[in-house]
Amino acid sequence: MLKAGSAGSNPDGATIKNKASVALKTLLNDIGNASFNLNTIVVGLDAVEHGHRKPNGLNVSWDPKEPVGAARTARKFAVESSIVTAAEVLKAYVSAIAVFPRFEAIRSEWRHDTGSAKKLYDIGSNVLGKDEYLVAGGMLLISWRNRIIHNGDFKFNKTPEKGLLMQREAEIAASYGGLSVDRMICHVLEDRPTLKDVSSLIAMSINLARRLDEKIYTSLTKEEVIAWIKYYRLAPMLKKVEANTSPERLPASIEHLFRTHASGLYSDYKRLFGDTVPEIN
Repeated sequence: MLKAGSAGSNPDGATIKNKASVALKTLLNDIGNASFNLNTIVVGLDAVEHGHRKPNGLNVSWDPKEPVGAARTARKFAVESSIVTAAEVLKAYVSAIAVFPRFEAIRSEWRHDTGSAKKLYDIGSNVLGKDEYLVAGGMLLISWRNRIIHNGDFKFNKTPEKGLLMQREAEIAASYGGLSVDRMICHVLEDRPTLKDVSSLIAMSINLARRLDEKIYTSLTKEEVIAWIKYYRLAPMLKKVEANTSPERLPASIEHLFRTHASGLYSDYKRLFGDTVPEIN
């Protein structure tokens, strides 16, 4: 069960903004772990490249004839794996926020073969506008993942979003440590991803998710809270709590359930439903 943080409004109308939404907190945790693991691997591979031998107590088959080449090949594997992981985390984030009723018309247009990059564009452009380069950056990450997994065409190279990134290259370079969009896209086409590429795309994905959350989680409606309850399968738990708890203990039990499984959702639930359990079909 995913843990959660959220944002909502208090009964007096003052906006309450917690540190992370239900979906954002998960993205930050998962993508942060991926980044840390990649950096750990890169540090270890640097030792291999500089002659570190396999410890005698390590029971694995490993005796490369060219340690430098082996380390660099493994580094490419690690970087590509991080691209895939980061893209999967971003896809999961989009799937989570897409459950909102406000996106029902958008979801109705999706088919079984609608790609994840297209879904990100549909949701992202609806919330942030069509000129947000962070949406394009997320689409690039997902398209790069698809090229790695399927060894196929790099479809992003033929989209308007590539042009958007190129137009904003100076701004992107200033925000992401001198990153060159043109050089990064060349790295995709040449199958030679760099640590700079993946770290920059991960940073863009985090900033994108934060921007989306800032726009979406200002004040959830009853329908949106119920959509989250269904998405995280909390409805049966709520019914069980209601059936097995005395009236005087029910408020505390409801709060405990949310604090345990979806802490950020509780303030909006409390604001909208009080100490009652709504009918959820």
